[in-house]
Amino acid sequence: MDEHEIARRASKLPGQFATRLDQKKLEGLRAKKGGGEYGELTIELAATLAASCVSVSASERDELQALLDAMGVPTEPIQHLLVRPDVPLNREGESMTRDSSLTRGDADRSDFELNRKRG
Repeated sequence: MDEHEIARRASKLPGQFATRLDQKKLEGLRAKKGGGEYGELTIELAATLAASCVSVSASERDELQALLDAMGVPTEPIQHLLVRPDVPLNREGESMTRDSSLTRGDADRSDFELNRKRG
């Protein structure tokens, strides 16, 4: 993935997750997008989603992972994401099915938050 593709894909992220993030965090991500800070945008988004227990689809997780890998930045927050099966979403980003089963990486969210504060 070249830097133009990284920029194109990462610039879509704030809009994609807009209904699942609070406005202050969303504004910060949009500022990073405007400044071309795609690595910071992507890793901060992944960390925010994990720390806030915001669910993401498996394909959203994979997209975040691919972008972080392509930029050579830490991918540690990816393992802490709350991943739901790929199911249709309504306009608010909520599942349109009754099955809301979620899975999380091996690490506990509280451990992730503690390590993030230390590091």
